[in-house]
Amino acid sequence: QTGTIARGSLFSEVVTKVDQQAGVTVRYRLFAGADHAHVFVSSGPFDVSHHLDQNVILRFQTNISSGTRMLTDSNGLEWIPRERDQRPWQVGPWFNAREPVSSNYYPATLAAILPSTTFGRNGRGPALSIVVGSAQGAASIADGSIEVMINRAVLDPSQTSGPNCDNSTDNHLVTLHNMLVLSDTSDPDGAELAGSVRPLAAAVANPVVLFSQPHHE
Repeated sequence: QTGTIARGSLFSEVVTKVDQQAGVTVRYRLFAGADHAHVFVSSGPFDVSHHLDQNVILRFQTNISSGTRMLTDSNGLEWIPRERDQRPWQVGPWFNAREPVSSNYYPATLAAILPSTTFGRNGRGPALSIVVGSAQGAASIADGSIEVMINRAVLDPSQTSGPNCDNSTDNHLVTLHNMLVLSDTSDPDGAELAGSVRPLAAAVANPVVLFSQPHHE
C-alpha cells in the first residue's frame, strides 16, 4: 500500500492505494469545521482471466460493543435492527453455515449504523454511522465490525465461455461516496441518532442548487 496526505484551508485528505492491480483506492476527506468524514472508494476494472469472483468491501473495525446488532434504514425512515444469523420473520430456527457472510448482508439506502448495545456507568456509548451516497449492501459479520459492498465481479463458474463479468458494473471502474459519523448515544435502536444522521443524508440526496443570471440595469 502507498498513501499521500494533503492539507489545506478547505479540507484535509488522506489517499491510500490499497490494490494497484484491482484499482482499489480509498480517499478520506475531512472538511474544515465538519463533524463527519467523507470516504471515496474506487475499484475496478478487475483481472478476470482466472475466472475467480472478486468482491471489494469497505470494512471498519472498532471497539464498539455492538454484539450481533446492526441497523439499516427502511426507505430512509425508521431503523431496522439486523441481528446476525437471525431471521425474526421466519418461523422456526434459521442457520445457513454455507453462506455466513452473504446471508447477513442487508440493503442500506440511507445509512448503516453500528450501535452500542452495552453501556457503561453513564448509560451511553459510541455509534458509527455510514451514510451511503447510493444504495449499498451492508453487514456486521463480527462484534464491533461494519462493512459495505463497493464493487463485485461475479463470473460464470462453469468456465465454458470467456471470462465475462455478470454483474451490474460490467467490470468497470466504480467510485462510491460515503460519509462517516461518530456519535454518542444511549439508544441501541437508533432513534436518538436520527437527528444527526438524517439531515446529513438528506443534504446528500437533495443538494441545494443555485441558479442565477446576470442582472443588467
